[in-house]
Amino acid sequence: MPPRTLSGIPATVIITKAELPTTPTKPAAAPAAAHPASCTCPLPPLPRLAYTSTRREYDAWEQGVTGYLLFIGARGILSGRLREPYRRGATRTADHDTVYPPDEAAGDAAPRPEARTQAALVWTAGMQAEWEAWAERESKARAVILLTVDLAIWKQVKDCWCARDMWYYIRGRYGGGDR
Repeated sequence: MPPRTLSGIPATVIITKAELPTTPTKPAAAPAAAHPASCTCPLPPLPRLAYTSTRREYDAWEQGVTGYLLFIGARGILSGRLREPYRRGATRTADHDTVYPPDEAAGDAAPRPEARTQAALVWTAGMQAEWEAWAERESKARAVILLTVDLAIWKQVKDCWCARDMWYYIRGRYGGGDR
């Protein structure tokens, strides 16, 4: 059995500074103009919205979520600036399930032919790439919302079609309506 130190860690596991491998130092690189998409900078934890939250707690949650979505490039999903490309709007109640299938959520799958706009009847690789870029942002926005609310709120918004619908439901319920 290896001898133990006062901290309980086996003495054979302790490495002294002299035993660490040395790596040559690199010259400092010029700072980047902006954060790359793959940046892993530590961010402060996002506030959590509780079912019993006050208006002040909602405001802190809203500020944290919108700031984070801005940082990852998905803020336009909530504002409506980034809408799902090539999906037409439902023109009547009977048409709603065709355009917005109840077994899907926004970003799960590209619009089916019967749910596409006239310009997208012939689906191209470019359209698929544009839709996939949008779907990635949509799923990030949905995830941020769902991961920052309590279970009671999560149950209320989990079946919303898109992140924007979740956002407006929560805003209407906890934020005092539209601003």
